[in-house]
Amino acid sequence: MNIPTFRIKKFDSRSNKWFLFSIFLLILLSDRYNTLKYFGFVYTDLDQMVMWNGVLDYSQGIFHEPFFYGQAFNYMLESLFAVPLFWVNIPVYIALPIVTTILSIIPFIALAVYFTRRGYPFWAYLTLTFPVLLPLEYNFLTTISRGCTQANLFIPLLFIPLFNPQNKRNVTILYVVSGICLVANPSSALLIVPICMVMFVHQPILFLST
Repeated sequence: MNIPTFRIKKFDSRSNKWFLFSIFLLILLSDRYNTLKYFGFVYTDLDQMVMWNGVLDYSQGIFHEPFFYGQAFNYMLESLFAVPLFWVNIPVYIALPIVTTILSIIPFIALAVYFTRRGYPFWAYLTLTFPVLLPLEYNFLTTISRGCTQANLFIPLLFIPLFNPQNKRNVTILYVVSGICLVANPSSALLIVPICMVMFVHQPILFLST
């Protein structure tokens, strides 16, 4: 009598890590969606209205000199990125919080993707979990459009030197991107300083002689 046998196919580890990546990413996106739904799309302030004015001007091709709107810390990049959404009839009070939220999570997603591709899925999952575990005030701060997240567009480039700190080209990238981030938002120094310290520890001579 022939006994039927079954072969159990091993779950592909490569597919497995991207599947788990998707789950953690969905958790992050769900967290930010709830913040938008119950806070970002509901509440506003005077700073928001200034940003709304920027969206209206940019959508009509009107570009003023920097700091025209009276905010010496804000380059209005969030207003600029919200213009395409405004063009497709998304209200400005919805478009701007969406853009601000996307900018706030770009560094986490970019670093998580890089960790996953390099074979470090645990650190990728931890990176995606980190913003979810932060206090609720962080969600509020990175949902209101005030120019606080405009440096996040460039922050993922700061991670490049960390994966090969002995490369002289990467040290140059660190210098250039750090300058851009500091101009976009001086608060990015909180991230730039520890990255520079890591680079210095790994290759002090190369770091100082660049």
